[in-house]
Amino acid sequence: MASLAVAAAPPVRNLPAADNDRDEPMRDNARGVLAHPSAASEAEAGRRCLAIPPRTDDEVAQDDAWAAGPPPPCRAIAFERLPGAGGRWRVARYRRVRPAAGDGEPTTVEEVVLFEGAGRVRVRPVWRARFFVDGDLAQWRSVTPRVAAAGPGAVLVAVRYCVNGTGGCSQEFLLRGRDGDWSAVRQAWLDQLPKGYRGRIRHGFEIDPASLTGMAGFYGDGDANCCPSQELSVTLALRGDALVLLRHRLSRTPDPST
Repeated sequence: MASLAVAAAPPVRNLPAADNDRDEPMRDNARGVLAHPSAASEAEAGRRCLAIPPRTDDEVAQDDAWAAGPPPPCRAIAFERLPGAGGRWRVARYRRVRPAAGDGEPTTVEEVVLFEGAGRVRVRPVWRARFFVDGDLAQWRSVTPRVAAAGPGAVLVAVRYCVNGTGGCSQEFLLRGRDGDWSAVRQAWLDQLPKGYRGRIRHGFEIDPASLTGMAGFYGDGDANCCPSQELSVTLALRGDALVLLRHRLSRTPDPST
């Protein structure tokens, strides 16, 4: 396994002061930023797991059973080029499986790593997340980063977190400025919606970081968990370190049978 020198995560501006459930995805997203990583060949990053020192306070590191002993073998399960931002970005998915102990079940951890191009055939890891994908500790079904240009030399990184079951997905954003510093992006647009709207977005939303347009299921009191009766469309703008609301529109959810 190739080893990379990666410093501890740098401070990220604009993190919320409160450490509560609402802010936790943003804090986890920001903690994934890597400082001063070494570059590796693109072929190597896609063929085998790069040894990136993990965060010591993530859910995987804090699990005693997983942390005991050496890490299990790792394999690369996906490596793809992301659209947007000049085609310089890649995402890798690495997976480790710890065999079952006694009567227990095997435990699987997935690591998602976002790479920036560092030359024609080299890449540099700039962000990563680890999470359990099975067992009682599994919270996330998937973690998916996307990137888009956000002005000269700046990049907006959107990370979509989807939970197991019917809990839906959340999305958080990071901005890397042209100076290389990272900032957590506040989603001010949620508080700019008309009164009562936010509580009717029950299973998250998805914002395209390139166009800053998005969609969310908009639930009425009598709607089933699976099926919101309306959709909320939004158009946003990036103003400094915040996504702000430009306009919104409600429409009836299309009938899948038509």
